[in-house]
Amino acid sequence: MLLIDKYKPKNYEEIKGQDIALKKLQDFTTSFKNFKQKYALIYGPSGVGKTTSVYNLAEKLDLELVELNASNFRNKEAINNIIGNSLKQKSLFCKGKLILIDDMDGISGNNDRGGLQELMNLTEITPYPIIFTMNDIEPRKFEKVIKKAFLIEFKRLEQNIILSLLKEICNKEKINYSEEDLLKISKYADGDLRAAILDLETCIENKKLLPEATQVLGNRIKHEEIIKILNTIFKLKDAKIIINSADNSDINLIDPSPYVGPVIFDNENTLFYWLEENIPAEYSGDSLIYAYDKLSKADVFHGRILNRQHWDFLIYIRNLLFFGVSIANKTPSKLLLNYKKTKRSPKNNFKLWPLVNSRKRKIAEKFAGYTYISTRRAIKDMPYFKFIIKDNNELAKDLNLTEEEAEWLDN
Repeated sequence: MLLIDKYKPKNYEEIKGQDIALKKLQDFTTSFKNFKQKYALIYGPSGVGKTTSVYNLAEKLDLELVELNASNFRNKEAINNIIGNSLKQKSLFCKGKLILIDDMDGISGNNDRGGLQELMNLTEITPYPIIFTMNDIEPRKFEKVIKKAFLIEFKRLEQNIILSLLKEICNKEKINYSEEDLLKISKYADGDLRAAILDLETCIENKKLLPEATQVLGNRIKHEEIIKILNTIFKLKDAKIIINSADNSDINLIDPSPYVGPVIFDNENTLFYWLEENIPAEYSGDSLIYAYDKLSKADVFHGRILNRQHWDFLIYIRNLLFFGVSIANKTPSKLLLNYKKTKRSPKNNFKLWPLVNSRKRKIAEKFAGYTYISTRRAIKDMPYFKFIIKDNNELAKDLNLTEEEAEWLDN
C-alpha cells in the first residue's frame, strides 16, 4: 500500500493544521438550514485536506456522501440528471446526505451551456448541504458562486506540521532518515502534505531516505520560483518587489558552465534562458530590441566572469536581467502568464546547445593534442584558433577535423 493511502487521515480529528476551517465546515453542515448562504465553498491549495475533510465529516455525522467531480459534467442536462436526482432521493441507510462537488475550477467555461446557472438554481432548493471545493478563487470567473457562498479557507500547512507528520511516518515504517533531508522535503512541499508524502516515498529505497534524491525536489521548486520571477519582471514596475525577488531566490541567473567541460545544462533552472525564450512573447518593436540588448550585455559579463573569474560582475548581470528587461516595456499587460500552460519553457529551445558545445569541445581536444596544451586552455583560446585555421586547409587536415567542424570554425 502506498504511504499516501496508508496515512490518509482516518477521522475528522486527524486532519492537521486546519482547526478554524474544520469548525466552520462542521457548523455549516450540521446547521446549514439556519445559514443565510445555501452552500459552502471550500478553497485553498492542493494537498491541504479539502476533500478528505468532507469525507471524514460525512462519516462522523453518519451522512451519505454523494461525490461528484465538476469537470465530468458541464451542461444543464447532465447537472440535472446527476445532482438533481441526488437531491430528490432520500438516503436509505444514513441520517441524511452531504453533496460534494469537487474541483469547481473545471466547471466554468465556453462549453458549459447553462451548467453553472443550473447548478446555482439547484442550491436554492436543496434539502441537503452542498459543499463545493476549489483551488483558487477567481472573482471574475466565479463571481456569482462566491457571492452566495459560505466561504471556508483551507490554508497551506506550516512546515513544522508537515515535518512532524513525515517523522511520524518514518518512525512507524522504520525508515532510516536524517532530519535535514526531511526538512528539505517539508520545505519543497510548500504547504502541500500530499505532495510531501509522495515525495518521501519517491526518495526511499530499502527503508532508507536517500539524500541525493531530495536534490531533484529542489530543482522542482526552482522551476516554480522562475515562473513567479518572470511575472515580476514582465508585469511589474515596482523596484522593491523586483529586488526582493532577486535577493530571496537561489535560482541560477545564468548558466555557470556553457563554455567549460564537462558541459552541464541546467536551462530549466536558469533565468537567462527563460528570458531569452519569453521576451518575444511579451515585447515587440523598440521594447523587444531594448530587452535583447540588455540580455546580450548580461551575456558579455557572463563571459568575463568565466574567462577572468571576476565574480563581482554578477551584480551587473542581476541588474540587467531584472531591471533592464523589466523597464523595456513601458505599458505591460497586467495579465499574469502561466508559463507551464503556454509551454514557453527553454527546454525544447536548447536541443541544439549540447550539440554545439559538444562539437566545440571535440575541436578543442584536437587542438590541445596538436599544441600540447590543456583542453580547458584550448577552449579559452578558441577565438584565436578560429582565426589561425581560417582558409588553412593543411592545418585542418593535420587536426583531422571533420567537414562540419571545419565549417563551424569558419563561421
